[in-house]
Amino acid sequence: MFRVGIQKFPNCPALRIAYSFFLIEKLNKKQEAIQELNNASHLHPTFDEEFVIFRHKRLSEEFFEEQSLTGDKAQGGNQANAVDLMTRFAFESTFR
Repeated sequence: MFRVGIQKFPNCPALRIAYSFFLIEKLNKKQEAIQELNNASHLHPTFDEEFVIFRHKRLSEEFFEEQSLTGDKAQGGNQANAVDLMTRFAFESTFR
């Protein structure tokens, strides 16, 4: 449904933002969701759409950085301790 909408309205940033949320929440495709946010940012979004794009890209990037640091630092089961709980909470609560 989103793909058909994007084909019909390829220059609609709000549709791409909604599609990125769908990718994260339902399909767990975080990289594709970030790509859709990047695509939306190139379509001259309104101020509030720009803020949504910025906020969700920033949360996603921070969460992924914490995940990669956790994988590098933790050896053996301490991965949960290395993740910043506030960043994780903000990321997960935003996409619910």
